[in-house]
Amino acid sequence: MMRSSTRAELNKLREIAWFVLRDQKCCFCHKPLLPKEKLKCQDGNGRGEPMPEIVRVTIHHRNGNHHDNRRTNKRLSHQPCHKRHHAKEILRGDWRTQLGRRHQHNSRKSNVIRFRKAA
Repeated sequence: MMRSSTRAELNKLREIAWFVLRDQKCCFCHKPLLPKEKLKCQDGNGRGEPMPEIVRVTIHHRNGNHHDNRRTNKRLSHQPCHKRHHAKEILRGDWRTQLGRRHQHNSRKSNVIRFRKAA
């Protein structure tokens, strides 16, 4: 059982999330982060409903450095779009440039992921 003060805070945070994400678009597919038909939350009532399961939002770091938390380096995206973006980088082989020079010089071993062909 959740305390009433905890529930009230959770509902307020949900309301804030709905408010912030309402007009935002994914930095990869440029579609709205929240589908229009799912916008149920009313502003100001303190009763934010849970996000629909289909809404999965994450933060993408533009320069690939997860320690660089400047606002200009962060973009909101759908989680599947974000995963697709990084999978393409790995397959292209340019993922090292996204990690930055710090990671390149830390290891003498090759960090290339090698895939075996099925026999």
